Amino acid sequence: MGVPTERTFTVTVLNAWSTVVKAQTHDDAKKLALKIFVNEMTKNGIMIASGYLWNYTKAKVEEVAKGTWNFFETPLQLNHLSETDKQWLTGFWEGDGSITRFSTVFQIVFSQKDPQILYVIQKLLGEKFRLYDSTRYSGDWRLYINQKHQIIPLLNLICEGIVSPLRLKQIDELAQKLHLPLQHTLVEHEPTWPWIAGFWDAEGTSSFSGDTLHVEIAQKDIVPLQKIQNFVRSGRVYIHGTSGYQLCWFSRSEVIEVSKQLLEYTRILRKKEKLYAQLQFLRYKEE
Repeated sequence: MGVPTERTFTVTVLNAWSTVVKAQTHDDAKKLALKIFVNEMTKNGIMIASGYLWNYTKAKVEEVAKGTWNFFETPLQLNHLSETDKQWLTGFWEGDGSITRFSTVFQIVFSQKDPQILYVIQKLLGEKFRLYDSTRYSGDWRLYINQKHQIIPLLNLICEGIVSPLRLKQIDELAQKLHLPLQHTLVEHEPTWPWIAGFWDAEGTSSFSGDTLHVEIAQKDIVPLQKIQNFVRSGRVYIHGTSGYQLCWFSRSEVIEVSKQLLEYTRILRKKEKLYAQLQFLRYKEE
């Protein structure tokens, strides 16, 4: 039986990019062409997952194929955001976001079990970023920002009000390795109430323990919790579980004061309604 011979195939991906490859079968040619396509897109900073283009259109693929794509032609527009918007968004990302790197490609990720929370962020950013259902693998939903023309403006926004030294270190290391054109000096900032509300929306909760209302924020890194505690001048930090910490308010006066501020700045309607009802119930029981 003879050895199968290779043939030449022209393979087109997404009706926008094509290449000529040698393979024994058409299926083998498609697999090889897809690998070449992924490598080509990755070199141009476009994230690919299992052969699927994230947040990209056929037109953009055509621009890359022609060599005319420029990441900074259409940067993410964030000028419409108020200072309160920016601080809330930064607090939320510091509470439950991440930044990851693959070679020269990187992405900012917002994660939550409740997709409705991510829709709030999606609306704030002003672009139709796609939400991904990762509940089967990691138990949450995710919103990815993974193109350079989107990431650089968002990183600059975060750097305007970043609080956590651990997050600051992550951005600094990434900026140095990839020579990112950040506009702001990387320094720690003090929390604000909009930032705290964003952090609480990401990692906080409120609940009754008997007749006592608790407002809490849990986090693996103790430093942001201590900075919040110092800013508010109340609350206690405890070891939480085996690898984290919790900032808790439970005295009536502290809970009422903190809740007033959170109710003013929280963006998550479900949490806002719950906290408001709990506060009203607390006041009713003590009348």
